Amino acid sequence: INFLINIPENLKPYFPEVLSHEIKDNKASYSMPYYTHTLFSDLIINQELSKYQILKLFKSILNFCFKKLYQADRQQTPQYFLRQNYINKFHDRLLKSKGKSKKFDFIINENFLIINGNKMINATIILDNLINDNNLLAKLEPPFTSLFHGDFRLGNILVDRSNNSFILIDPRGSTPGGMYSSDPIEDIAKLFATCKANYDLIQMGEVSCVVNKKEIFEIQFSVNNEFEDIGKKIKTIPDLIIPIIQNLINTEEDNYWEMRLQFMQALLLLALGPYKLISDNDENMCILLYSKGVSILNDFINNNP
Repeated sequence: INFLINIPENLKPYFPEVLSHEIKDNKASYSMPYYTHTLFSDLIINQELSKYQILKLFKSILNFCFKKLYQADRQQTPQYFLRQNYINKFHDRLLKSKGKSKKFDFIINENFLIINGNKMINATIILDNLINDNNLLAKLEPPFTSLFHGDFRLGNILVDRSNNSFILIDPRGSTPGGMYSSDPIEDIAKLFATCKANYDLIQMGEVSCVVNKKEIFEIQFSVNNEFEDIGKKIKTIPDLIIPIIQNLINTEEDNYWEMRLQFMQALLLLALGPYKLISDNDENMCILLYSKGVSILNDFINNNP
């Protein structure tokens, strides 16, 4: 709420208007106008947009983000920013989720997992090793922080089809450490990760997950037949829009953004999995998101040996 109230005037048209709000103790609420816009996720799932229309919308949205939102409130990156806001968040959520699902507890304690037929090193093993690699961690620190959305995904973008305008709803607006500025790449990582994991279809219950306890835990997940083509289309969105991002990123300022983008995709999913177990008691969603995070993290270490 504070984010929406205090953002610069030139950014306010792209976020919900706060008509009234209340903040007390640990609860906060606000009212906003009724928008006739449609969720970007719904437009894609209902197959109302062509590839060209999706690309055109993202050009507009990403231009706003990189040329306006991520230019606001730029600050020097605090020391140990990555560890404090992302790696620590993952470990904290693992601790809080312990005991809520026997199946997930077993998965977390394994050294290796077989995910969709591929043997993977478990995330806890990889992160325990990475935490001592100061050279790699230094490359993964962002060159600056700025205003950001914080939950940047298809289901939090409202689109007006009549003029292709958009509103970014439900911004988190602060980091786990309480900062009002963060790494802009977090937003892009959240978008990419949730597309690759088919987050919106998982929410709809259209992604199945089977776990078999063998010598090595085997996790198999797939989109249900009716939504298989839609799932494939959503998974292609990162590849579709990466050229737009490449044109908007200042590579002289941010040499390692692509490396950080992949790493943060993994961390966000790894932390989101146990969060769904803690907040919603959703074991299936927890395992699906965690498994995809493990898969992306293994890709990361294979790409950065």
